[in-house]
Amino acid sequence: MDYRKLEQIKKLVVIAMFSDDALMERFVLKGGSALDLIYPHPSGRSSIDVDLSMPDDFNDAELPSVRKRINDLLVAGFQEQGYEVIDFVLEPRPLKRRVGLPALWGGYLIEFKLVRSETFRKYSADKSALRRRSEVIGGRERKTFKVDISKYEYCDGKKEVYLDDYRVYVYSPAMIVAEKLRAICQQMPEYPYNEHTKHARARDFYDIWRMLEKTPRSVGWKGAKFREIIRKAFQAKDVPLDLLARLGREEVRRRHEPDFAAVRDAIPPGAERLRSFDYYFDYVVGRVAELEALWNK
Repeated sequence: MDYRKLEQIKKLVVIAMFSDDALMERFVLKGGSALDLIYPHPSGRSSIDVDLSMPDDFNDAELPSVRKRINDLLVAGFQEQGYEVIDFVLEPRPLKRRVGLPALWGGYLIEFKLVRSETFRKYSADKSALRRRSEVIGGRERKTFKVDISKYEYCDGKKEVYLDDYRVYVYSPAMIVAEKLRAICQQMPEYPYNEHTKHARARDFYDIWRMLEKTPRSVGWKGAKFREIIRKAFQAKDVPLDLLARLGREEVRRRHEPDFAAVRDAIPPGAERLRSFDYYFDYVVGRVAELEALWNK
């Protein structure tokens, strides 16, 4: 994987998404892409996709114009760097909302591929040829870049930063940790709303360890402000706080451990050597026990 090229692509995507004044006020950068671009650390893993949150939702009337605006922004941004955007789609997630799924759950998925401008000019009439010659941006010859947008999220604690002179809103370190704890809890069988899309999240244990060990003051783990952020982040997706008490179950460990190989693959050359998944799992479980007052009043 070409980590330098991947970082450049992610940066261009984020700048494009925040270069529109109206969209900038609705989007907040989060997750692994925020760690890579805004809070980098030598021990960090590399995230392939870009993750965004928004505190509300697009209505049906504005979605077509939003789709066109984002496509135009990406096209313009990448053309300046010698690329063309192909196969752009922006779709709601989930595509079909099942009965009982709250409106607060879900969001949007953006997908596209990149082709060098000279290649695009040569094969512009042949979509299959363009797809075959599109840029590889991840392992296993992955060519599709994704932007995940989660709606109805807690965004009040966002920070204003600058990325290559462009103003960007980003989750604070405390918000990132809180959401990653929530994401782990959302994979538990007791959380019903994403029962068909549960998946292992070993990366979240590693990222939480990294934030708490490498930049502890930025999180404020034991402070009242951080605990309020956790409450609001969990409330945004109707996740019970007492699921944190079940984090240390062996079934949780077994569920996420197989995914740790993907974390190893995402660590750039020269980064700090990884420990075992058990180390990061036990670390997070031990630190979460310090928050017992959140659910055991």
